[in-house]
Amino acid sequence: MMNLASVAAHYLYKNFRTIASLAIIAILSWVWDYRLGLLLTLGIPVYLLILNLSKFLLNKGKAMSEPTEEEVASRMVEFAKCQGALRACHASNNYEALSSSLVQADVIGRKSLAWQSLGNLIGGIAKQMLVTISIILIVALAINRSLNAISAIACIGMVLSFSKMLEDVSGNVMGTEERRQQMDRIDSLMDTQELKEVDVSQDFQEIGSIELEDVKFSYDKENVVLNDISFSVKPGEMCALVGPSGSGKTTIEHLIARFYDVDHGSIKVSGVDVRDLTTSELMGQLSMVFQDVYLFNESLLDNIRMGNPAASEAEIQRACDLAGVTEIADRLPDGWKTRVGEGGSSLSGGERQRVSIARALLKKSPIVLLDEATSALDAENEAHIVKSMEELRKNATLLVIAHKLETIQTADKIVVLSEDGRVEQYGMHDDLIKKEGAYKKFWNYRISASQWQLV
Repeated sequence: MMNLASVAAHYLYKNFRTIASLAIIAILSWVWDYRLGLLLTLGIPVYLLILNLSKFLLNKGKAMSEPTEEEVASRMVEFAKCQGALRACHASNNYEALSSSLVQADVIGRKSLAWQSLGNLIGGIAKQMLVTISIILIVALAINRSLNAISAIACIGMVLSFSKMLEDVSGNVMGTEERRQQMDRIDSLMDTQELKEVDVSQDFQEIGSIELEDVKFSYDKENVVLNDISFSVKPGEMCALVGPSGSGKTTIEHLIARFYDVDHGSIKVSGVDVRDLTTSELMGQLSMVFQDVYLFNESLLDNIRMGNPAASEAEIQRACDLAGVTEIADRLPDGWKTRVGEGGSSLSGGERQRVSIARALLKKSPIVLLDEATSALDAENEAHIVKSMEELRKNATLLVIAHKLETIQTADKIVVLSEDGRVEQYGMHDDLIKKEGAYKKFWNYRISASQWQLV
């Protein structure tokens, strides 16, 4: 961003100022001598044409080198942050991924340097040609006595000043072009089409309900993630999403929260299509507890209060007690005022999950989306989160992505997704376990896996 800011702060301003000066000199040269004016006027478009070629070559070189530079930077950070894993694998002295990226960057860097050097060379030659031809013309006019000596010297000075300004323009253009790849990425981000939002939401029909009807979705419009997904969850029910990795479970929750729009079909929250709700109204219906919990670099209390800034102290205390956050605060050096670090870095993954659950409890939304809320947690953290889920279930509809047998078994409904993103089975645990199919295989596999032990 500093590089991009320098383009606006320095190069663009200098270019406007220099181009204005060039225009003034070109106009005055006609007053001085029409032949000199004609040469300078014709020379500018020719020079700009060659400059465009130079820009193209420079941009070609930068386009080659920038991805490899990013790869090297990424691998260097990876090498620094993952020393524990690398040493365990005896790869800390020779990390092949970093070594190969450095070699690749060197090879590509040489090719990139060649293209950029050629671009700079062509730009320099164009400027020197314009200066040389102008001076030859002035000398010829002086020899033919069309110009006296003083006028000839003045014209040469004007041409040299003109060429210096062209050189400044060229340098500024090249400086801008070196940042072209960065600007293009920013443009692609800023030009991303916004999701359309209604000005006024439709009235809710059935608070807490979720309904998906014939939903199809793909992230890149080519590789379909969800195919004809249809199911519904009534207010107060708990629905478990089950299926192999990549079957679209997390995508379904993201679509319900309208992080993306469906390609086909509809998703209704509380009886209204999510596309007919303002963002604030939709978010008012939902609480989300995902795997990757992000905490802001504020106090522990501030991070929890975000769930409901208007909550009373008693409500906050109750939510924190249920989620097990109170005991976290008790052992922190500054208690509730302790800053949790960027992203919650001073807390463990399970503790961050507890804070996220406390937010959901405090928000009291009619619908709660949970994505692997109890995965990879120790027994203590899992116990707190399961207890919190039971509390949430009393007053909210739960849509849970889970692999824990206990969570799945207690669900009111279970949606079993296939690898190609379709609803393979749908119903209650007791009914599904009696039928031959994906759910029974999944359940038997989980039962057998739960009995594994280290020997």
